[in-house]
Amino acid sequence: MTTTDFVPRSGQREVLQYRGGRLAVAAVPGSGKTRTLAALAADLIAERKVGPGQEVLIVTMTNSAAENFAAQVAGFVTARGLISGVGYRVRTIHGLANDIIRDRSALVGLPQSFPILDEAAAEQTLLEAVSEWLRANPNWFLPYAANPDASSGPRFGMRWRDRFERMVRAYLREAKDLQLSPDEVAGLVDETDPAFVALNAANAVYRLYQAALNYQGAVDFADLIRLALEILNRDADYRSVLAYRWPFVLEDESQDSSRLQEFLLRRLTEENGNWVRVGDPNQAIYETFTSASPEFLRRFLREEGVGVVEMAYSGRSAEPIIALANRLSVWSRDEHPWEELRAIRPLEPPLIRPTPESDPQRNPASETARIYLDAEARAPDEERERVVSSVIRALEADADTSIAILVPSNNDGAKMVELLGQRGVSCRELLRTTSKTRTALAALVRQVKAIAKPYETRPLSEAFVAYADLLQSVPSDERYVLEQAADRLLAVQPEDVLFPQNSETFAIPLAVEEVVQAAPGVLATLVRFLEHLRSWHWAIVLPIDRLLLTVAVDLFREPFQLSVAYSVAGALRRELELSGSTSISHAINYLSDIVDNRRTVYGIGDDAVDPAATGVVTVATMHKAKGLEWDRVYLMSVNNYEFPAGDADDIYRGEHSLVRDNLSLEDEVIAQVQALHSSADYVEGSASKRARLNYAAERLRLLYVGITRARRELIVTTNSGRGQARSAAVLIALENWLRNPK
Repeated sequence: MTTTDFVPRSGQREVLQYRGGRLAVAAVPGSGKTRTLAALAADLIAERKVGPGQEVLIVTMTNSAAENFAAQVAGFVTARGLISGVGYRVRTIHGLANDIIRDRSALVGLPQSFPILDEAAAEQTLLEAVSEWLRANPNWFLPYAANPDASSGPRFGMRWRDRFERMVRAYLREAKDLQLSPDEVAGLVDETDPAFVALNAANAVYRLYQAALNYQGAVDFADLIRLALEILNRDADYRSVLAYRWPFVLEDESQDSSRLQEFLLRRLTEENGNWVRVGDPNQAIYETFTSASPEFLRRFLREEGVGVVEMAYSGRSAEPIIALANRLSVWSRDEHPWEELRAIRPLEPPLIRPTPESDPQRNPASETARIYLDAEARAPDEERERVVSSVIRALEADADTSIAILVPSNNDGAKMVELLGQRGVSCRELLRTTSKTRTALAALVRQVKAIAKPYETRPLSEAFVAYADLLQSVPSDERYVLEQAADRLLAVQPEDVLFPQNSETFAIPLAVEEVVQAAPGVLATLVRFLEHLRSWHWAIVLPIDRLLLTVAVDLFREPFQLSVAYSVAGALRRELELSGSTSISHAINYLSDIVDNRRTVYGIGDDAVDPAATGVVTVATMHKAKGLEWDRVYLMSVNNYEFPAGDADDIYRGEHSLVRDNLSLEDEVIAQVQALHSSADYVEGSASKRARLNYAAERLRLLYVGITRARRELIVTTNSGRGQARSAAVLIALENWLRNPK
């Protein structure tokens, strides 16, 4: 749908009437919230609600969402005859915080060019701090061991370390969200108090971790929000400057906001009071492993002085699928067997409503819809075989249908990908790189390494082989000559090749020429490679992301390869901005991490341009499927392990048999620091019980997200896990309802 096709429906129209104040928008899946917010931003600009030097600020949670928003706002703005890129700014919440800190970095004791540790670097720093502390405290776990006498040895040591790492990560998230430093926590607790053993251990690692960051003069992503808020709290004049610059703030995906993120936007908007928050508490699926919580948006929806709009109409799914999602919502509140879970209302109104007949985005016809719920808990291998067979039949019947298999974990997804490959089914792993993508990127990195190190011959030799392999310009019977030529390049003087004394002539080193004369494919490839490499060296003065694109334009021929290059160049530019680095070696390390699958970049690869493309099967976790849709969706492993319901034999991910009394150490340490912060009592075990409720509620929301990914067909299956799991209570309830709808 283009901007000219956008005809606002009920709910969307009310949002577009907004011209000031605080507004909360509860938007169901597929209700068009991104387009509506983008259109609202364009309307505010077109009506000159923002003046010279002012912008509508749009805040999102992820880079991919920011890019999507920027494109949509640009479309609406240009459709109104205005200039794209003027009068609005789209930023992630962390990008916004970064902007604020760099404007006033001295106020929080940072240089303007401070580096920001990405997730990988922050994790490595944390693991080093964990290792240092555990070397001095190997028996930290004994107060929590279910069987202290049987908890020694290497095997148990690794398991306890894993528990400890999880606990420390949870503690760091919460302590930073509460704006507590290690010293502040230490001042609130008695280090000898046996009730706070977990907290004292985690805080000791926090101290080591923060010291490592301070030594580097660096911050992590959690620090960005904390420090930006500190600046706004301390500098009223700067706060007024930002209030003038951004008179309107539009926040997307606000159900995924944390306490600190909400505080930051609340402080930013308090002078003007113009704040629109759009989200869906029913799609809040990150609470158990981040500091996000849907409660912040829920409270905002009930806050005095806040206008509320429901965007309940959705044209994504056929009506039978909408009815199933709505049934899940009602069942979770009114009929779930766990009374305490019903009380916290895992899923809330509004229910999804199909679009009216006059709407440009009509729901898929009900007669084309199919729902199959299979509550028989088979062995996992059998479940996978049945799903793959069903996928093959579906593709044979209609090769143009888009299909997704959504699983609870990456491990489950890997097994499905392997089986699909064995059965000859083309598939893609959502947000992962394919072998074709990695090959293209690896060749690109080889060329950049050769440019970065013109004085070394090994990068030169490896770049030549990668160049030839990517272009497939050397016949197989000349492969041996190619390898010989690469070996000979190791012995040349690089300056003679790249910077010959007579720049008007071009010569191949004699030692190399001897082996390539009888191999025309190798000779032609070598000449082309050296010509390109010489020209690329002159581009070394360009910014690194532009250098990358300069090489890519010469190197790549396939459209998907150029798409990869542009996506990676954009990601590299953001990485260098965040880190404050201009080093080409930093860029090479970053690119190498992508090639080695240690780092993920959204949108790279021929498979990542359109996850819902037809003819291939997308395999993804349910979490990663959020925001996407397919014609046919399989939801797998819907058993009581993945979707517990409060039964006595249910198992919860935060708990482990090593730990006594079914304690979740992550949740206990969070409760401990919360108790200190609020001067409340800490009662051991209460947090673990509450965590069970929150986890079960979040898993129901995850199932809701999975169901609402399907346009026309939905197949839900389960398995017995390692022999002890059974069908989830929610699957049985939905199957019974489908057989006999009330």
